Amino acid sequence: MKTGWLWLLFAAMAAAPSGAQVVREGADWVQTATGSATLAGGARLKVSTRGAVLLQGEARQDIGYVLKKRVRAADLVRARALLDGVTLKTTRRDGGLALEVSLPAGGAASADLQLRVPRSLRETIVESQGESIQAYDLDGALRADSRGGRLQADRIQGDVTVRTGGGMVRLGKVGGSVMCFSGGGTISADTIGGQAGLNTEGGEIYVRMARGLVRASTRGGNIRVERAERGITASAQAGLIDVLEAGGPVIAETGAGSIRVRSANNVECQAGTGAVQLREVFGGLRVAMRSGSILAELAGKPLEDSTLSTGAGDITVLIPSNLAVTIQAINAFPGSRRIVSDFTEIRPRLAQAEAESEAQGAINGGGPLLRLTASGGTIYLRRQK
Repeated sequence: MKTGWLWLLFAAMAAAPSGAQVVREGADWVQTATGSATLAGGARLKVSTRGAVLLQGEARQDIGYVLKKRVRAADLVRARALLDGVTLKTTRRDGGLALEVSLPAGGAASADLQLRVPRSLRETIVESQGESIQAYDLDGALRADSRGGRLQADRIQGDVTVRTGGGMVRLGKVGGSVMCFSGGGTISADTIGGQAGLNTEGGEIYVRMARGLVRASTRGGNIRVERAERGITASAQAGLIDVLEAGGPVIAETGAGSIRVRSANNVECQAGTGAVQLREVFGGLRVAMRSGSILAELAGKPLEDSTLSTGAGDITVLIPSNLAVTIQAINAFPGSRRIVSDFTEIRPRLAQAEAESEAQGAINGGGPLLRLTASGGTIYLRRQK
């Protein structure tokens, strides 16, 4: 007997016969079809439909299905004719099984599909032309595509690729990498075992924990990542980017929002307006803003050469008393209060023919250069308590 993607047994899945019970639910006529087929757990399954899909992985070798068909018709005779036009057919394709739900033309019929499948499937592909897709408890990879419905998946051990034209995406625990796109909905993920690419045209993005590098972008919402072990690259056109903990570099860009980063090694931020807050950061820091305030609380770990710059706003740097660093602060506006320093080693003075304020000096013998530039507001050099 052959091994690999080998069919152990194939049983045809067909629509319920015309004599199956038809019941009335509100304005609809409803008929339910059930069936099963057996296949090798290492095979590939593809599901295509216009309706909602609920797929549950289990410790089993067969596929069980419930197809709930729904039509609107003037009477039972017409309803049965329409219901007979809703079919579920199976074909062998690409070393796996393809299930396709077909509906009659005219839009009077719909069908929702529930599947119980072997959780050991190597790959599962689910396509819906606009309704929701849910998938749970699979050892292999999952690909789900809906033109506009909600997508939900949890306890998927392999890679996950999901796409929706505008619905919400909710991911629970994923053992592999994630690629996700929504035309306008929110994306949320609990745990991602690999890398993550998360993109939405108008919703929020939330990640509790990712073990790989996270790339996230949205045109109309906020981004929040609680923990990214390999770092994060985030872009939000107008929202807040909030990173609680990053084990690698953080690169964040927003046009008209704010950026908050806590506990990170190497940070690069670009913002048009808003505010940038960095806490417990170290390594290299690069912050550039057209307008807005910057707060940087340095960790008691070595810095690299860094630059903080804003066109209009305050810059506040909280420096640990034991950190070795060289400071160069320049404010394009002159004045005795344009640079305020808690360190005796760094005293402000007028420079450039008294056209700007400047302060330079070495703390704890000096170290990497921290350059601060502002075109308005005040630069504060504060000693951490």
